[in-house]
Amino acid sequence: MSAPALLPANDGVRVAGRWARSALEDLAGKTRPPSRVLLAGEGGTGKLHLARALHFRWHPDGLSPIEVVRCAGFGEEGLLAELFGREGRSGQPSRGLYWPGALERARGGTAILAHIEALSPRVAGMLAEYLDTGELVPLGGDRRSSGPCSVIATACSFDAVPGELLSRFPVRVEVPPLRERRADTEDLFWHFAAAAGAGFLPAGAAARFASLDWPGNVRELRAAVETEARRWLSRLAAGTCTREDLEREAAEAWSGEKARADAPRGRTVRARGITKKERILALAAAVAGGEITPEEVAKRAGASIIYTRRLLREAAGAARPSGT
Repeated sequence: MSAPALLPANDGVRVAGRWARSALEDLAGKTRPPSRVLLAGEGGTGKLHLARALHFRWHPDGLSPIEVVRCAGFGEEGLLAELFGREGRSGQPSRGLYWPGALERARGGTAILAHIEALSPRVAGMLAEYLDTGELVPLGGDRRSSGPCSVIATACSFDAVPGELLSRFPVRVEVPPLRERRADTEDLFWHFAAAAGAGFLPAGAAARFASLDWPGNVRELRAAVETEARRWLSRLAAGTCTREDLEREAAEAWSGEKARADAPRGRTVRARGITKKERILALAAAVAGGEITPEEVAKRAGASIIYTRRLLREAAGAARPSGT
């Protein structure tokens, strides 16, 4: 079995997975810019990737602007400035200074607003007014008109979205978790394996991965596949075995009989070789983006909160540019 065909959205965003390909085609067929689209689902299901792909389906020339704002990563004042812009410096006269916000920078393109369930009532109300009128009020400034742009928002669930915003998004799509789209898990397995240079992994491995729940969804699946790929590729590079040896060993390791024999009674079997540390690090980006809490990561990884927080701090330090 080989990697499935990908549906290109443009030269930079490609969509893998049968559900995602179908959803993109459906959205592209039903909507035209400027549109209002709301995507809801668990963390890691690929909502932002789908939103970017839809933008490039609307604007295949790649010339229209796209702005992504992670709403959970700001305080109220900072988010107001990021969305609506700012006139002058805080507490000082404007003196003609103006910094446009994401909604204005996205004029003629798309603004993607992640985690709108995190918006305060004040910000939610101002966003609702903008969606109705196309007018925005920069922080410290006066009302001004803005050119139209599409707005794609994401949230953990429709119920979590403030009521005044939910009604402003006529197109709503619920993105299901991987445990509810097993066929997508196999598609994504081959996509990630091929990207890691290990497309020779056996079909039994894909089927085994598809049988697991993946509470971290696509993000967690990718980390697991890349870990497995590195395992086999390192042995191949060491010259201690041949490709045929690896294919045979992989087929045996991921056989259905072995998986059933290794399964602890009453528990879901996790992917072979995925440690607590790898599971925590796979979710570090979600914590940094405000999608999930360290406590939830500890629960998913089956690790203590002290160990989890230490790894997350180390991951955050490694991701920070030197000199900052």
